[in-house]
Amino acid sequence: MFGAGYGLGCDPIQEPDGGTPAVAGRPDRVGLVTIDTLRADHVGKRGAADAHTPQSDTVAAQGVRFAAAISPVPLSLPAHASPRTALDPPGHGVRHDSSHRLDESLPTLAERMRDAGSPAARFVARESAGRFRRTRGAMSMSRGFLDSPWPYFVGAGLLAVLAIASQFEIAVPSRTVEPPEALRELANRDDLNVVFLLIDTLRADRLGTYGYERPTSSVLDALSSFGIVFETVVAQSSWTKTSMASLWTGTHPINNGILRYKHALPPEATLPAELFQQAGYRTVGLWRNGWVEPNFGFGQGFEIYLRPAPGAERARIERRSPGEGALAGTDEDLTIAAIDFIENFGQERFFLYMHYMDIHQYVYDEAASIFGTSYSDAYDQAIHWTDRLVGALVAKLEEQGVLDRTLIAIASDHGEAFLEHGYEGHARNLYSEVTHVPFIILPPFLLEPGIRVEQPISNADIWPTLLDIAGMPPLPGADGVSMLPLILDAAGVPTDVPVADLDRPIFAHLDRGWGQPKRDSMPLVSVTYDGRRLIASRYVDGSVELYDHGSDPMEQSDLYSEEDPEAVRLLRLIETYEQGATSPWGIDPTEVELDEMRLNHLRALGYVIKP
Repeated sequence: MFGAGYGLGCDPIQEPDGGTPAVAGRPDRVGLVTIDTLRADHVGKRGAADAHTPQSDTVAAQGVRFAAAISPVPLSLPAHASPRTALDPPGHGVRHDSSHRLDESLPTLAERMRDAGSPAARFVARESAGRFRRTRGAMSMSRGFLDSPWPYFVGAGLLAVLAIASQFEIAVPSRTVEPPEALRELANRDDLNVVFLLIDTLRADRLGTYGYERPTSSVLDALSSFGIVFETVVAQSSWTKTSMASLWTGTHPINNGILRYKHALPPEATLPAELFQQAGYRTVGLWRNGWVEPNFGFGQGFEIYLRPAPGAERARIERRSPGEGALAGTDEDLTIAAIDFIENFGQERFFLYMHYMDIHQYVYDEAASIFGTSYSDAYDQAIHWTDRLVGALVAKLEEQGVLDRTLIAIASDHGEAFLEHGYEGHARNLYSEVTHVPFIILPPFLLEPGIRVEQPISNADIWPTLLDIAGMPPLPGADGVSMLPLILDAAGVPTDVPVADLDRPIFAHLDRGWGQPKRDSMPLVSVTYDGRRLIASRYVDGSVELYDHGSDPMEQSDLYSEEDPEAVRLLRLIETYEQGATSPWGIDPTEVELDEMRLNHLRALGYVIKP
């Protein structure tokens, strides 16, 4: 019953200098962190010699510690009610019974803060399934699962019956058809939501809307036919952390410096979630890839940023990941958490980020098991499964009446190789199979016909484009630019920006020693420009390859020659890219030490990491 966090009326421990921290005025923010089932004598600052609690110890050393903090009762529910009401169990009346609730007449800490003028009083808890619910004066999470079958959205403007998964209900969207000029007006709306779906490890050429012959993506194909499709998008790396750092900040890898496994975005970096939060949006990030954990700086600006804990699987799941381990849970957990958020907060203005992982892990359900038994087949089946989860999310937006005021974007951090160049997986090279990714924008209305943009762009252009469309401030120091003029030009709408100015060299970067900090840097850099792609090793072997994307999009015929003027020109572009490295925030990346638990989680994704 001795806890490290809760105590009333206890004398604070005096530090060796004899003083206690001075209080300079009343704080305008209060954070209450509770850690379930934590014994005080298992914390380093409370005398546990073998404890590994550096963060808690640092907080304790800088603040006030209590000599004895005694929980009023050794049961979770009534014990948690006490610090939120400042009442003992007889006072708040909550027993250890899930049917018990706090009396509405008892004010909670969140309500006291809200009534005192705090603009963002909230309570956040992590529980088993990651479901969202409202609490008095707060946003919180609660247990539970979706009990009814998810609706499955497959068409735009017409009813269809798709016999792939009979447990799903077909729904029709209510969005109206608008001309392309309406894209310009989205910046003036004060009710626009933004949903960003990052589908990890998704190759563009495995989707029907990008020409794939297999029916892997019926939902995305239907949605994109009334939206905006960028046909050639180059990811800035084939490794998640480097790619996501460039995507979120709109910067080249050489500038943001996120190239090795210990690197983290510094607090000085500005991410889109921060801009949305400053504009009054509810900001929620749901992820399952350890490379985008908050300790790497990716949680900046999110009111809630969490990995939904694995829940009971409602579908019969197959796992075919080529890696040694298996990532716990599925994207069903992610979808359930997102649906709960939309049900409870969908009427507020929100920015929702979802990072899907089942394609990375080759996870699919029985209904998606239709293509075969090879790894490539399993990959396609995982796309089919993920595509239907996206349909469930879109259907929930429709059901809640917010689809017609929600901008949805679908992107990926990298692709996946299946021996096209003798490799499987990703994070090993920069060939097109691991860097050609989709980017699809779905406005809150239908475009008929949809818009297809042929000019190549980069993942670093994604957020400058989305922020421009949504009427938000630009990302400071971004190398990427808004492609809204390119969208309008593709639709035949005149723009003030010459689209020729948007045709720029596109770079990708992979440090092949990213998972081995004891090795020297092993940079591999590519540049895509004027229909050609050059890939150059910038370390010992110095190999160079050149491909013509017009006649050889899968990069099977190396055209490189030292005398080729085009190769010389592209190599000079890479040299300029390297020599011009400048941090947009005036500070190098921070470095974080990963404990064995986090390292094992990342190894479960199939990565080889050698500290």
